[in-house]
Amino acid sequence: RPETEELIDILINKKKVSPKSILDIGTGSGAIALSLAKHYPKAKVTATDISREALKYAWDNAKALELEDQITFIHCPVYEKITGTFDLIVSNPPYLTEEEFNTAEPEVKLFEPREALTTENGGLKILESIIAGAATHMHSDSLLALETGIDQMDKLRDIANSNTLPQNEALNDFTERPRYFFAKK
Repeated sequence: RPETEELIDILINKKKVSPKSILDIGTGSGAIALSLAKHYPKAKVTATDISREALKYAWDNAKALELEDQITFIHCPVYEKITGTFDLIVSNPPYLTEEEFNTAEPEVKLFEPREALTTENGGLKILESIIAGAATHMHSDSLLALETGIDQMDKLRDIANSNTLPQNEALNDFTERPRYFFAKK
């Protein structure tokens, strides 16, 4: 989707990251992991997902792009099987509420699995888990980058501040709605 493409563009052109290690949480078909691996050919990329089917698609996509040696795929929720720190932790996790899903555009509802889009706690459950565990997997120069819901920024700031990520900011998407959340230690 265009918002996810824009997240990659922001990371590459505005944030000007140069990661050697990247963690993509909830990789789905691998769009973020593959884009970053292609742009940063020396980076080691780890991509996780709770869906074995999604990981199969991501692996097939990595193989088709000849990136399978650069990306490690792990079946797990959030950080469950993850060790070490990363220069960049990135995710486009489920963040829609059921109500938002029900009113979403047909291209969203008809072609993406519901569990890849919706989550509990007002769409915050997985975002909260990612932010809460991020500091453990970040060093002083690491960046956390998230695609989020447009009404979640205040709550995400509170979660980040209470989880030792006080340097955080929201950026608007191309429609001028707050869509991206970035945090550092």
